[in-house]
Amino acid sequence: MKRLILTLILSFPLLLNAWADWKAVSNQHFRIYYKDNWEAEAVKVLQTLEHYRPALEEMTGGSLGRIPFTIEDLGNIVNGYTDIYGTRIALFAYPPTSGELAVGEDWWTLVACHEYLHMLQMTRASGTPQLLRLLFGNLFYPHMWQPGWMTEGITIYGESQLSPYSGRLNGGTYPSIIATLAKKDKLPSPTKASYYSFDTPHASHYTYGGAFYDYLTQTYGEDKLAELFGYTSSSIWSYSSILLPNLHLDKSFRATFGKNVSDLWADWQNYERAKPCALPEQALTYNGWFKSNLQYHNGRIWYLERKADKTGPSSSFSSFKLRSLDLPQTSDLDFDKSPPALLKTKVTPRTVIEQNSDFPAGYHFIGNELYYTRSEYAKDFKNSEMDGWGSQIQLWKMQLSTAKREKIYTGQVRAFRPLQDGSILLAEDDLTHTRSTLYKYVPATKSKTVIYSAPGLISSIHEYKEKLILGLKEPWRNLSIYVLEPGSGRLQDLLNSPYYAVPVSVKGDSLVFNAVFEGCYGAYLMNLQTGNLYRLTHYTDVRTPVLASGSRTYFISISDSGYDIYKSHASQTLTQLPEETVSATTRNASPGLTTASTSYTKQSAQSAYLSNIGHLLLPRILHIPVISGTEQNMDIGALLAGNDAVGDFPLWMAQVIYNTKMRRLLYDISLSNNFFRPVKQVLSYSNYTSALTDPDMLTNEPNHTLEQSLFSQQYVELYKSRNYGLTNVLAGFSLERKDDSGRTIWMPFVSLNLSWAATRLALSQFLPWETSSFLPSDRERTGWQSQIRLHQKMPVSSEIRVLAQLADDAKADSTEVFGSLRGYDSDFDVNRGALIRATWYKPVFKIREGIWSPQVYLEDVNLGLFYDLALPFTQDDAQKQYSYGVEVLAELGLAYNFMLNAGVRFSRNREDKYKVDFLISSLF
Repeated sequence: MKRLILTLILSFPLLLNAWADWKAVSNQHFRIYYKDNWEAEAVKVLQTLEHYRPALEEMTGGSLGRIPFTIEDLGNIVNGYTDIYGTRIALFAYPPTSGELAVGEDWWTLVACHEYLHMLQMTRASGTPQLLRLLFGNLFYPHMWQPGWMTEGITIYGESQLSPYSGRLNGGTYPSIIATLAKKDKLPSPTKASYYSFDTPHASHYTYGGAFYDYLTQTYGEDKLAELFGYTSSSIWSYSSILLPNLHLDKSFRATFGKNVSDLWADWQNYERAKPCALPEQALTYNGWFKSNLQYHNGRIWYLERKADKTGPSSSFSSFKLRSLDLPQTSDLDFDKSPPALLKTKVTPRTVIEQNSDFPAGYHFIGNELYYTRSEYAKDFKNSEMDGWGSQIQLWKMQLSTAKREKIYTGQVRAFRPLQDGSILLAEDDLTHTRSTLYKYVPATKSKTVIYSAPGLISSIHEYKEKLILGLKEPWRNLSIYVLEPGSGRLQDLLNSPYYAVPVSVKGDSLVFNAVFEGCYGAYLMNLQTGNLYRLTHYTDVRTPVLASGSRTYFISISDSGYDIYKSHASQTLTQLPEETVSATTRNASPGLTTASTSYTKQSAQSAYLSNIGHLLLPRILHIPVISGTEQNMDIGALLAGNDAVGDFPLWMAQVIYNTKMRRLLYDISLSNNFFRPVKQVLSYSNYTSALTDPDMLTNEPNHTLEQSLFSQQYVELYKSRNYGLTNVLAGFSLERKDDSGRTIWMPFVSLNLSWAATRLALSQFLPWETSSFLPSDRERTGWQSQIRLHQKMPVSSEIRVLAQLADDAKADSTEVFGSLRGYDSDFDVNRGALIRATWYKPVFKIREGIWSPQVYLEDVNLGLFYDLALPFTQDDAQKQYSYGVEVLAELGLAYNFMLNAGVRFSRNREDKYKVDFLISSLF
């Protein structure tokens, strides 16, 4: 009873005042959970899903009962995910207006249908797999173990069928990536396409899978997809696809399309190679990765770059940079004839700003002043996903001559434009990211004046005479280009097109803009006086073009390794907009939803949370019955696991068994509890281990006392940052009680994480405490233990990793403080001392290919040189240990989803003993 009371106390902290604040709207197919102020958006999500549900079900062949969705506001973080194990879906609320996800008429349609397609496709099961799933839980869905390009391919394809103006296959970027890789003959094998590779950081199983499914449907028909998923989820052999896809996956493709995966993949690659693709030739950069927002200022090219440097096994260092590029001092003629090797030596980018977060609203210049943005965490957002943390935008100013910086504004800024008078135009989101308000902000007085309340989201602001050119996304429309007269509030649509378009720059009467017309990401120029429209350059993919002096055009385009900057002669071809227009009757109206009769039930917070508890109590993840033993000693019970729908209780597990010989109930129960945010908790309570290990349990004494154990850990995130320096502070304590040892251990702890461009440092401090007077233990103990983890980037694409442990814990058992050194079979058996493990790693061989069956992929082979040292805080030199040696580790991909570090280690220790170890995922 005492332990039960203690468990309840630990489960319900008395000083917290947190209550369930989720409400819901629902119908027979969906339940949408939301928090205060988000009801209108929840209704939109429900209506959207119900509108598209029949088409999505027909596409996948799947059909489900009521699926719970949660709307999570995390500020300017864009995402969504599907939890197949727990049967729940989370939608992040921020509609993107830049990047590959920005092409779409409605964010809820794109993200909700994408995630629902996951749920429909991945939960298909029939025959034996269906029986296994019903008997044992969601872990037995056979599509959980399919290639990544299958998992994401159907969703990329499906999201792009909802409208010709939405989805990533209609967004220009994915088709350009595929076309470029095909032109360069660098499309991956079906094995490589399942894993992330540093060869193509801009392409992944999303890109390849979407294009592959698009080819299959164009060649064989969309109805074949549901047929395929029926085959791949209908046999006990479905589970073999995880390691041996030739046994069932290939068979399923042959049954559907008449060919196995490899042959269809080759057909697709040939299909892509045959497509026309005009690639630029004169590159100014050659390092690929991600580049955007090209600008021209003071005779230099400026751009944003995100790049990662591979430095070791499963390790890299990445950052976001604002860079500038001095233009070559040469004539146009000489420049165009220069070979690429010569051009490489002429232009060296300079890093002006390097930061750990993105530049969410870009950057701008006014004279010698640079204004730029970065993301930063803040509290009080309506979400459970990050315990109320969310991301907002900071606006900074930097003097280019002195590099002096100052932060001048923080808020939900989506776009800004500094003015000559020192003020700044700011476009900020409303509470639910559906509308923007345009302000004039004066940094000197911190005053804001409303200029305009927009009918949508403002993504960019440009000055044109007394007017403003806006990138504006109205509801149920793609981002497009408008002219605003601030005084009158008159808004004119320049394009009246359903396609995605975004202004790049305005100079004189010339508006340069990007647009995705008919699937191609192109660059255009509009004369604002005459209305004439010109296409800039003939290349397939052209982004953020800059028209410089001397008839030169600079632009960003897709390469085989990412995005690079190119140069060409200015080329303007008179063209026309596509014929499609946006009619006045459909403007600002959802296609089909306004006339759809979608009835729903609104649930109060109490009713919604009762539904959530119902979801929690059903063990969806696992429900495996346990029946084992003999007639005299039988174990009967179950292993269960489940979760709730809103993330307050993300996982519970219970193993409950009745032993017929002991006539006792054995249990091992654990719960992850996030209900009392910001405090999180892990709680476990068990008599199961002691019952199995205690010989007395095998007697016929039914009243024998069962030894019990309790573990509880509670912690709170005190600080969180997205930028360099201190990034995280976590504090809490754990309590562990074991009857068999007679010990109760309290463990207060605090951990800090710090990050810089070339350094990551984690510090953890533990203060173990035991006493004989309160929740008694067998000793009086006050100790200290510390752990330090360091990743340091080094030259030649390498790194040093250090793990250091220090302890002064004299009353601890010597076996419970330190681990072991490499090269030794036993732990460093002291309770006061220091242990250091240091390794230098470098990738030495780039394999980056795999085998289809058996399913194996190899990215890089890495070399590691290590030295370990352990010193006791005593004068006993005999306890000192050290070792050194070499490791060879391969980044091994298995079963489409898992990356392991596997290899061999050769070591020599202080006693001159040599040791060989075979390693799997041994890195910290």
